[in-house]
Amino acid sequence: MDTKDLNVFRLERRLNWIGAIRVGIVVGVVVSWCFFTDNPHYALPLATGALFTGMAEAGEQTGHRWRTMLWTTLWLFAATFMGGLLTHQYWLGLVATAAVAGASGLAGAASPRSGLIALFALVTFTVYLGGPDTAMSPWLAALLIAIGGLLQATVMIGPYLITDPRIFIREFKRRPPFLPRVRAHLRWHDQYVDHAIRLSIAVTLATVLAHASGLQHQYWLPMTVAWVTQSGQLGTVRRVLSRILGTFVGLLVVIAYIDGIGAQGQWLVPLNAVAGGLAVLFITSNYLISVIGTTTLIVTVLYMDGDKLSSTAPQRLGETIIAGIIAIAALAIWPDKKILPTDTSAPGPS
Repeated sequence: MDTKDLNVFRLERRLNWIGAIRVGIVVGVVVSWCFFTDNPHYALPLATGALFTGMAEAGEQTGHRWRTMLWTTLWLFAATFMGGLLTHQYWLGLVATAAVAGASGLAGAASPRSGLIALFALVTFTVYLGGPDTAMSPWLAALLIAIGGLLQATVMIGPYLITDPRIFIREFKRRPPFLPRVRAHLRWHDQYVDHAIRLSIAVTLATVLAHASGLQHQYWLPMTVAWVTQSGQLGTVRRVLSRILGTFVGLLVVIAYIDGIGAQGQWLVPLNAVAGGLAVLFITSNYLISVIGTTTLIVTVLYMDGDKLSSTAPQRLGETIIAGIIAIAALAIWPDKKILPTDTSAPGPS
């Protein structure tokens, strides 16, 4: 992959104001709807779908945004359904985890954007494989994830369809096919192959440890490992430290808002909206701040679904630290022979 190709797909490192506003609005609306309809357990998949779809298109060209958002929604739907379907199939779930993690690591060979979407799919898969404490069926969870993503896409597409529908054609540039780009890297010790193997080992190991622990929220450990396992020792260490600090601050924000101020019910909606917007605003410019936003959002919607904040907060922070150790250990066991040219990962839910 030459420099010219990389520049086509490079994620711009700037504040994503428009995307942040869109995500904040959609997250606020869906969470508010969950309260009004007395379905707080719907908030997690709806908000996650909206958040990830908004993150995926950050910095994308206008003509490509709707395609990126629809592809993201499709893969989130598939990953959610597959993870939910395998929740009680331990060994089959482990095999699927290794395969999905490996494919996610390899997807970055096509472009950083493809790697980003694949990472979102991996995170969603690990979350629903670990089984949030809900009786929601895989079909319903996948459908709600897709609805959140489609709502986010509609908010972006709608104004352009009204004001200037031709912009979707005028600003679209055909890009090289996905599979040929990936196949070009299918050789031993290619940087993307190394990353795929390391990610597969790390996430699978985290899944085994999480299951053996018997703790609640078994998705937290493999999910966090997926987010912080990167190519290059310096990149991984920085991401681990930022992840730990961002999780800690995000937990403090939620505790201060809920336990300190006593906010409940509809008063949680502004916190969700601001947190979602914050996560997208800094997605390509400041990982630490984006982690604070995503941690705040996800922990809040989990609280809405009955999660006991005071008892699970220390566990989440502890597992985040363990996840960082696993990610660094995986890099030491299977180091890069080459450094990936761009960062294909992004912050995500905590």
